[in-house]
Amino acid sequence: MNHFSFIFGFVFVQSFFLVQGCRENDYILILSEVQESQNLSIFSCDSSTTIVDNIVITNTTRVCISSILYPGFYISLEPHAEIKLKLRLYGFRPFFSAESSFKGFINCSVEGCWLKDFAGLELKSSENIWDGSQINVMTCSGLLLAHNFAIEVNPNMISVEACLLESNNGYYFKAKGGDSLKWILRDKYGMEKIQSKSPFDGFLDCPTSPCYNQSWYVSLYDSRDGWNDNYWKLYSCDGVLLSQITISNSLSLLTNRIGVCVNSTQVIIDVSGGSRTNISWIVENEFRNKTLITGGSNFLALLNCRKDTANCSSYGENTHTLLLSDKNPIFINSSTLWNSSIKISDCDEKPILDKTTLSSELITNISFCITSPNGFHLTILSKNLTTSTLSWTITTSNFSSSSNIIKARAPFDGYIGCSLGVCNNSWSVLVQDTSLTSSTTSSST
Repeated sequence: MNHFSFIFGFVFVQSFFLVQGCRENDYILILSEVQESQNLSIFSCDSSTTIVDNIVITNTTRVCISSILYPGFYISLEPHAEIKLKLRLYGFRPFFSAESSFKGFINCSVEGCWLKDFAGLELKSSENIWDGSQINVMTCSGLLLAHNFAIEVNPNMISVEACLLESNNGYYFKAKGGDSLKWILRDKYGMEKIQSKSPFDGFLDCPTSPCYNQSWYVSLYDSRDGWNDNYWKLYSCDGVLLSQITISNSLSLLTNRIGVCVNSTQVIIDVSGGSRTNISWIVENEFRNKTLITGGSNFLALLNCRKDTANCSSYGENTHTLLLSDKNPIFINSSTLWNSSIKISDCDEKPILDKTTLSSELITNISFCITSPNGFHLTILSKNLTTSTLSWTITTSNFSSSSNIIKARAPFDGYIGCSLGVCNNSWSVLVQDTSLTSSTTSSST
């Protein structure tokens, strides 16, 4: 053993002399509720120095580690069993906690779990106040790899990377709480596999879905510069965030099979959070034999939410509701009805919503939330132009002093709320409500 001593359940780690407690600038590792004896070892980041040498933990124990001598270190606490772990700096609240045995790097900038042939789960805090966010990681068959890992409060931005057993059959993630916990999973070669914030309920590379209910597969694509802080988010119709994911670069999609667990197809999909960028995504059913919906950035849509409440008025000023529904619901599963594409731009043709297609298998009605203060260009194309029963309604209170409703059927290519002459060389029809103060309500080609 190297430079440690037991005093009343404490382990003091230092290089020169013992003290009766932890000191300023110390890391404090607290181990409690030990269910069975644990072996603890602590090393420097490059493993060249042994700080604590394989001691046996049988009851509540506190380990003090000088952050001046060891700004970062590697913890090995095994075997995998129930034990509560908290790690903090002297004078601060805990910045990391777990409820199981732990292997991982604390504040090590060079080394990583991949050097020890482990997958790495990097944990970050996006807030200064802990909102209860925690993550559980399991294999697809249910073997628990990480139990309630959390970054609680991290004012010093200390990095934490948990080392997980590499699973050739994929992982199942259950991240709960608010969205203060950000996490990235890398494989044993150091390649990023998936990136998310809490909450998240989903899986990666599982041969079959481990969800208790149904699942969707989500594929994220970009132009090799990442999603630029945009997230694909899934909400319930009443606004509860269920899952969110993102990627940093397109290389991470070479082997990824990302799935999200869904309790209901009555959901909201929101793709936002960063700058408008050249990204796209695809949602497939749980059998991966049907594309349900596709889209790009700045996307906000309410899927299958009740028609009387499926409006976007709560998303702020200049947000209009485009509600699409089928006038013949008896044939809602017919492939000829909902195979439609939608594109929305502002009056100057800058994209608001594009790369969007719909499938009859998923959607009975959908509301797109459009943010544009001066109007927009709407294009709705249906594969079956002669028998389409797809209808749409726009509700807005932003183009005039009073709310107005515009109704039509697909296909449609025209301008809503824009000034005259936007159709260029095409024939145009002006539809005007003389009771409104705005001179132009809609113009369609």
